[in-house]
Amino acid sequence: MTNKGGRPKLHGVDEYFLPAPGNGFAVNRVTCNLCSKSMAKHTSKQLRHLRTQCKPYQDLHEAMHARQPLIDSKLKSISKSSKDALDRQAAIATFTSGKPYSLYEDSETGRSFLMARQYCPSTSPLIYIQRLLFLEKALPLRPYKTIGVPQRPRTQQLERLNMLREQYLVAGSQSAFAELVSLRNSARVIARTEPPAFLLRWSDNGDTVYWGEGSGLRMEEFPKLAGYFINQAEELCETLMLGMKLDVDLKGVRDHLTNTDCGYSFVTHPHNELESKYEELLVRACTMSSGALARHGQWRWKAILTYLRTTVLLEEMLLGGLYTACGQLPRIREILSVQKENSPSSNCGIFVWNGSVIYCIRHHKAKRQTNKEFYVTRFLPARLGAVMFRYLVCIRRLADVLRRERLGFDGAESSTVQSRLLFQSNGAAWKPSRLTAILEKATLEVWGSELNVQLYRHLAIGITEKHVREIHVPFNRYDDTSPNADLNVIFAWQSGHRPLQRGITYGLDGAYPHQLQPALLRAYEWASTRWHEFIRQPSKVIHQPTGQQSVSLVHRDATPSKRIVDDVLWDTGTSADRLGHKKRRKLLPTERPMRQGACTGPETRRGIPQRMNDLVQPTKANNDAQMNHRRARVRLDNVLCIITEFRIIVCLLCRTAIRPEKGIERHFRSVHGEKGEALKRILLFCAGWSLQDPSTIALPSDGCSAIPELPIYNGYACDECLFKTSCYKVIVQHYSKVRHSITESDRRKGRAVLLQTFLGGKFARYWEVVD
Repeated sequence: MTNKGGRPKLHGVDEYFLPAPGNGFAVNRVTCNLCSKSMAKHTSKQLRHLRTQCKPYQDLHEAMHARQPLIDSKLKSISKSSKDALDRQAAIATFTSGKPYSLYEDSETGRSFLMARQYCPSTSPLIYIQRLLFLEKALPLRPYKTIGVPQRPRTQQLERLNMLREQYLVAGSQSAFAELVSLRNSARVIARTEPPAFLLRWSDNGDTVYWGEGSGLRMEEFPKLAGYFINQAEELCETLMLGMKLDVDLKGVRDHLTNTDCGYSFVTHPHNELESKYEELLVRACTMSSGALARHGQWRWKAILTYLRTTVLLEEMLLGGLYTACGQLPRIREILSVQKENSPSSNCGIFVWNGSVIYCIRHHKAKRQTNKEFYVTRFLPARLGAVMFRYLVCIRRLADVLRRERLGFDGAESSTVQSRLLFQSNGAAWKPSRLTAILEKATLEVWGSELNVQLYRHLAIGITEKHVREIHVPFNRYDDTSPNADLNVIFAWQSGHRPLQRGITYGLDGAYPHQLQPALLRAYEWASTRWHEFIRQPSKVIHQPTGQQSVSLVHRDATPSKRIVDDVLWDTGTSADRLGHKKRRKLLPTERPMRQGACTGPETRRGIPQRMNDLVQPTKANNDAQMNHRRARVRLDNVLCIITEFRIIVCLLCRTAIRPEKGIERHFRSVHGEKGEALKRILLFCAGWSLQDPSTIALPSDGCSAIPELPIYNGYACDECLFKTSCYKVIVQHYSKVRHSITESDRRKGRAVLLQTFLGGKFARYWEVVD
């Protein structure tokens, strides 16, 4: 075989052999370095010697093979993911606790990449700490002798500060401070292009909202959370009041929102005469026959500790109620900073205005963009406001007395000043994690799944945009300064955003509230009232179970030529058919040909028109049926009625149900000729309700009481299936087509029943009722 030339093949044996001494230039023999054996220079012989005869080489070879699998795996991983490893190292953004903080959630695998909004919040605290260090380095209050930093001079402090500013703070300077500021600014720009943290999905009928991996919530379950907090707060309040009755008449309570005297609140206003009410509760607590807080002139510390623990539970329920039942959700640190009275450096956050308890927040992160105050006001529902009133007037003041006595008993200073914060422990504000724990516990009990504060805030804002926002005519969505600006921007304010900021963060749209004036308060009251309606809580009046209360939502129009539609009644009887409009009355749907055959089962078929004499006049329901429906009605004058049991809207003028959303405006505009202010009031009334489509809603069960707002028809029902109709011809055609196994006499007439339907025409679906 001829030699092809090139570089000779290496076998790796030369490193273990040396030329044998005394051979001169002719290197014909070699000596093994490991065992010193001499042999002829030949590659095959040398390899055979190492593998079979050289013991040191065999021991070394076994040791190398023992480590080879680990080395191979490491080499494979390095060769496979070296580029990914370099990318992860290049993605180090900032530092926390002295360690690099990667943009990847798992720095080992790098399977999940952090968004800008997730990692840039770690930068702001570092910038804040560096700013403090910078100020202390520039103008130290005391000298640092160990490191050679003198105390700040009495003069030329501005010059010294400016000198260090140019060295560390100017953009482009070689300092970590400038780098972190630049990084945070870049992250804020990137965050505007990122999707929201949670993407909400809605069912086809808009009744269920989904998030995450299949988690969902029905709209009928959402109001139960606020009701849970309010119910628990009422029970705890009754326990802490010890049977003492305190009448709550918020309309007669006076308060000054501009009073800045230290220690002022509506409780200390002279006109209200509430400052000594807690003394009555203290006397009652000490003179009770059982469970008294004092006995024979001595405090009962065990009973006092139980009372204070119950007070803390009430405060937790109040916090949950303020967070969920008063409108758009505040940020946690904002609601935990609310004060019950004025302090030397800040104002009170709880007021009574226009017959409602409100809480106001002034400090907001949006202030940094305009350097103006951002006022956000939320109105408490009537039930929660009554609990808050009793808590501030009696329970909180008594608890402060007991805490002072307990501190004195424990040997601490009895003159300790109580914190003016509404939610505090030992003078310090509650931590945000406490509200998170309260909300998670409540959602688990009410909804069966834990929701944290962030997820619940996204849900509340998404539900507001879907179900609570006003239904209105087209408008300029970017107009927030003119007199005709959209009133719905108040939802953006109440959630703590400017319209543009809300649109960037949540994909939404929505004037800037920098002066707390009556007009702004009325706007916030309107927004809170819409929310109260959605969670089914009264805003002004606590409705008694047997009483009949009315709530007026909008002011009456003084123009006599327009029909007034403003009274919202929580008690309705049968409505009167009247139009009250000067235009010629149009034909009502009940006077038009109606689809006669409708089947609630699989045998649904088209009906044929019937004669007008087949339609009977609505009959008057008995008193029991009226009482069953009495508490499930909300009426707007004698124009429309909302049946809360089914969440449908019924037109009282033509006695038929109306399809929601655009169907409401279409019905009153085309059928009844409503327009202008009257139509706007109707749409305003319907905007706060989550309505269902009467064409697809589940029908009431057969044999139930008749709904007074709907007409009753004489009809026929098939005994073999669920087919029902109000026309005799249709029932005969049904028997002929289906061919049930019945007699000829039954085939001709069917079974006479009384029927009702939500809609007519092609959407008619009947059920049997009892007159």
